[in-house]
Amino acid sequence: MKHKFEAGEFRWHGIEAAGYHAGRHDVAGQGYRGVTRQIISGGQGEPSKFQVRYFELETQGFTRL
Repeated sequence: MKHKFEAGEFRWHGIEAAGYHAGRHDVAGQGYRGVTRQIISGGQGEPSKFQVRYFELETQGFTRL
């Protein structure tokens, strides 16, 4: 496995957590708050037609989906 999952921290070694919409801040009315995202596979130039992502919501966080 390329990236080791760190169960105690709910993180994958070598993968940075990003905002739900990278580069945007939580803005009222945008449909999300307190969400981070990690792209586990398919986001680092691998030959893939899909991505595997892990989303984490803070307490009181939400997404429109």
